Amino acid sequence: MPADARPTMQPTVTALIPVWNGAAFLAEALASVLSQEPAVDEIVVIDDGSTDGSGDIARGFGPRVRCVRQENGGLAAARNAAVREARSDLIAFLDSDDLWPPGRLAGLLRALEENPDCGIVQGRLRRLVRNEQTKHWELVNESWR
Repeated sequence: MPADARPTMQPTVTALIPVWNGAAFLAEALASVLSQEPAVDEIVVIDDGSTDGSGDIARGFGPRVRCVRQENGGLAAARNAAVREARSDLIAFLDSDDLWPPGRLAGLLRALEENPDCGIVQGRLRRLVRNEQTKHWELVNESWR
C-alpha cells in the first residue's frame, strides 16, 4: 500500500486539570474540554487538597472525568500527579480557571500530524474576563500578542 494511502491512527489524549479551590471555574473548564471534537479520551482532575468542593464538582461530571485527591502540594506536584495518572498517548494541560475554545484539540492534533518530528505543541492564549452581569466571558485585550 502506498505510504500516503495508509490510514492514520488518531493518538489518544488525556486532558490534565490540576485544581486547588477552583470551584468557581472548574465546571466551565471541564465543559470546554468535554465539548471538543474529536473528544479527549480521558480527563484527569487532580484535587490538590481543595476545601471548596472542587473535587465534588469534578466527580459530578461522571465517568468521563477521573478525580484524584491528594494533600495540597502545589501546582507542580498536582501537574506531576496528573501526568502519572494519564493513560493516553498524549497529554494536554488545562488550568482549572482556563477554557479551551471550540476546535482547540483538533488544531493541536492537526499541528502534530502536519509536523511529525515535533515533540510538543501549544496554542495561543487569549485573556478573558467574566462579566458578572451577563455571566459571559469577554475578550479583554489581544494587543499583548
